[in-house]
Amino acid sequence: MRKLGVAVLDVPAHQPDTGSTTPAGSTVRRALLAVAAAGTVLALVLSAAMVLVVRQADRRHALERADSLATTLANEVLGPAFDSRDPDHRRVLDQLLGTRAQDGSVVRIKIWSPEGEIIWADDDRLIGLRFELEPEDQALVGTRQTYAELTDLQKPENEYEEGLEGSFIEVYAGFFDNRGRPLVFEAYLPVGELAAGLLRAELLRADLLALSFAWLIVLLTVLLPVAVWLARRVDRAQAEQQRLLRHAVEASELERRRLAQDLHDGVIQDLAGVGYVCSVLQEQLRDNPLALATARRAGEIVRRDVLALRSLSTDLYPPDLGGEGLEAALEEMLEHSEQEGLRTSLHVCDQLDLPATTALLAYRVVREALRNVAKHACASKVVVELRQSADQLVVQVQDDGTGFDPARRAPQGHLGLRVLRDSVTDLRGELELVSEVGGGTTLTARLPLS
Repeated sequence: MRKLGVAVLDVPAHQPDTGSTTPAGSTVRRALLAVAAAGTVLALVLSAAMVLVVRQADRRHALERADSLATTLANEVLGPAFDSRDPDHRRVLDQLLGTRAQDGSVVRIKIWSPEGEIIWADDDRLIGLRFELEPEDQALVGTRQTYAELTDLQKPENEYEEGLEGSFIEVYAGFFDNRGRPLVFEAYLPVGELAAGLLRAELLRADLLALSFAWLIVLLTVLLPVAVWLARRVDRAQAEQQRLLRHAVEASELERRRLAQDLHDGVIQDLAGVGYVCSVLQEQLRDNPLALATARRAGEIVRRDVLALRSLSTDLYPPDLGGEGLEAALEEMLEHSEQEGLRTSLHVCDQLDLPATTALLAYRVVREALRNVAKHACASKVVVELRQSADQLVVQVQDDGTGFDPARRAPQGHLGLRVLRDSVTDLRGELELVSEVGGGTTLTARLPLS
């Protein structure tokens, strides 16, 4: 199976004035909607950004409070009063830390030796167990530094923490007992217990959000009048452009009509008279074969030129295309193609009702297609079809000629097709050319009716 090639020669574009105008206020409405949409998106983006920033600030503040609490407990409470080698140290730790574990402000407390042994914990099951200290925990041994993180309770020493519920901050602090032995203090602090200390940050978040929305309202209040003013200026500019385009089209059509009339009433009539004189001369020169042949040759040239000028006159200003005029004009055009040896077929839908501009462009599409068929296609048959729907007219011209490869650059001399493309673009239409080598060519124009 041979593959079809498609060349889309035109795409929808802005329409010059063809009797219809942009709905009043449409640009203003679009501008208002655009500003409102932009403001809404901006508000959402700013709100999301503020929430993320404040959450990060909350998290940082909570970790800083956990660090401060761990430093105070380890270095100011435990260190001066605790001897890790004293057999009675557990009693001291029970007194110092037991209340903290019982009131819920700290849900788990552990004291580690440098070797990874838990020498005290608020859960008796953990005392005496050994675990490998994490690198960041080991780095605290022999220092008074701290670090805190949100815990996932997934470490080996969290075996007995399965009953804990909620979110926790796991905080570690290096300290020394009263004999100078380095130890590591570990505690889990519930995030909820830090919420009271973060109330100010929450209020700040609400204030920032309210302030951002207030600024956005002010911004929209300032921008909306500006957007309306600019949109109205655009509307006026578009209306002026449409008026100028309408006048240009009317002037062009008037000039075409004048030229067509001058050709018909002047040169064509004169050449028709010359053709009549040539016919009379042929009757008078029957006894002179050489002069008779010259007169016949001159008559043929004059008749050919008259036909060419009449075709040019029709091209400049075609006949009335309203009502059934378009179908009649296309039939006359196809009759001329049949005289040149091309079999033709015309299919026009019933009750064709077209604006004048659309009818004229449809006529030009068929005319240009037939010209290309005659010059390039080497076709024996061409089918012209016009189909009208609620919002567009479809004009299709199909031939059985040699076709071409649309992927290759079009040969020189197709100025008419490029001009036709521009005309279809001006009417917000679409022109499509489908062809395959050896399989003919189909030119399809989709023209809007409004």
